Amino acid sequence: MVGCFSERLSLLAQAGCDWVWVFRKAQSTQPTKMNSTTYQIDSGLIADNSTNPPTCCGYIWDAKEHGMFAPAGHVRFTKEQVAEHNRLLGLAEIEGMKRHNRGLLYLTESKDGIYGSTVSNRVGSFRVAIHAMKKSFPNFAGRNGRTDIWFTWDNSVWHGVRSEEPHV
Repeated sequence: MVGCFSERLSLLAQAGCDWVWVFRKAQSTQPTKMNSTTYQIDSGLIADNSTNPPTCCGYIWDAKEHGMFAPAGHVRFTKEQVAEHNRLLGLAEIEGMKRHNRGLLYLTESKDGIYGSTVSNRVGSFRVAIHAMKKSFPNFAGRNGRTDIWFTWDNSVWHGVRSEEPHV
């Protein structure tokens, strides 16, 4: 599965996409029930093997008493299975960054400005301190302006841009 997932990341990068989330509107106010026979564990990742190529269900979060949710709705897996899935998905994202020189990261700004500010992936398994930050307010950037950040990882300097949203 990881090989297929890496190939899919390659195709997305060639198409100019950093990441694709697929959402669907629920037909009722009840949580969407995913077909439990469709989603299966494949090498630790939870995927829909009925699609060609198999589709990873994305990050899954624990809503405590409400259950586990993937981007498309409610899923039924154990906490251990979900933790392993999210860990492997985070590793696949990092591998995709190495291969394609791009990725989706989240900026956490420190109260002390640049000192202590980091970028990380969704699950926090990848976290790097930034070494430069520049804020500007061009006309198109919205009320929060634009933030450029630079960090060093994998023997390369990386540049990220945040405009309005917290993802880099």
